[in-house]
Amino acid sequence: MNKNIQIVEVVVVNGIPTVRGTYGSELLSFEATPFQWGGKMLMKVSTEGLDRGTRVAIGIKSKSALRMASLALPVAVPKRVKKVEVVPVVVIPDYGSMSVPELRKACKEAGIKGYSDLKKVDLVVRLMS
Repeated sequence: MNKNIQIVEVVVVNGIPTVRGTYGSELLSFEATPFQWGGKMLMKVSTEGLDRGTRVAIGIKSKSALRMASLALPVAVPKRVKKVEVVPVVVIPDYGSMSVPELRKACKEAGIKGYSDLKKVDLVVRLMS
């Protein structure tokens, strides 16, 4: 994949890292700047008459040049935010620490019938089911 790509300089233009260089046997010039494509940050190559393979080779070489120059690519921002599933939190009361009158009140609020003659253990079992 040798396309005779030479990096001439790495500069920051208007806050955007830019790689300038030459390619091919005629030493045609190019300029590569980062751009977002989906969730990735790629290099856009500005020049005339390039095939896809040469553009990819220049992009790869330009990314390497940015790393060597200690310039980071901008961070890609996902266009779609992933949906976060909201799970409702169910708080289960500690029936074992409640008194019998509190358990009877909880049974009444829950609509349980026939709780008035039950012992504490039976009230807890009814509330848990």
